[in-house]
Amino acid sequence: PSFPDRFDSAAAVTKAGMKLSVSMEPVLDVSWAASFAKGTCNHFRDIKSIWLGKMNHVRTRCRIETEEDERRVAEIEAGQTDEKILALYHELKHIPQIRWKDSIRKVLKRHGIGDV
Repeated sequence: PSFPDRFDSAAAVTKAGMKLSVSMEPVLDVSWAASFAKGTCNHFRDIKSIWLGKMNHVRTRCRIETEEDERRVAEIEAGQTDEKILALYHELKHIPQIRWKDSIRKVLKRHGIGDV
């Protein structure tokens, strides 16, 4: 489903009084994920959680048969560097609804940030 369709569905769920959790795994665009998470938490006050995680084993999960495939896989990898994940963490760590999947927790632990 498109982003507007997903957003409309989230609105319908919260309007009906149900709790909403969102999973963004894998996070393919760190800046977009940060904007989405902030906007979602501001717009849907009743949101229970937003789970964020990396795409694990990118090269074994994606079939790379063309130069375009390689370019897209490289984009995913470039978007999930420790530096970008740490920036995402620092930007969102103050939002209580944010939850970190193990793939991100491993990055944080590697950089001395534990117990998140």
